[in-house]
Amino acid sequence: MKSTFVLLSMLAALSANIPAFAAPDTNSSSVKIDGDTKVSTIDGVAGIANESGNILELKDGELSLNGTVVYKKKGMLKVRLVHKDATFSLTVDGKNVPLPNIKPAPALT
Repeated sequence: MKSTFVLLSMLAALSANIPAFAAPDTNSSSVKIDGDTKVSTIDGVAGIANESGNILELKDGELSLNGTVVYKKKGMLKVRLVHKDATFSLTVDGKNVPLPNIKPAPALT
């Protein structure tokens, strides 16, 4: 009986030192520039993209643009903000979302 207790104690101590395998990080955010078009993306459940002073943030199931919540949904989202010339468009999971508070990029001189 004593040897069984010692063996179980040793196994418990060994298993405590084995690192737990965490789920892979499935969140990503990026800003890509293709000519005069800038594309900001967030894929996952959280992320931030800053494009021309416009801050797009996904956190706790809320997507906000410059501090204003523009979309709510729990779970993984595919967010895409496209800025071309003076126009912006936002899509979430392939659906267009209306935009408030968009600041045009400052002119380069």
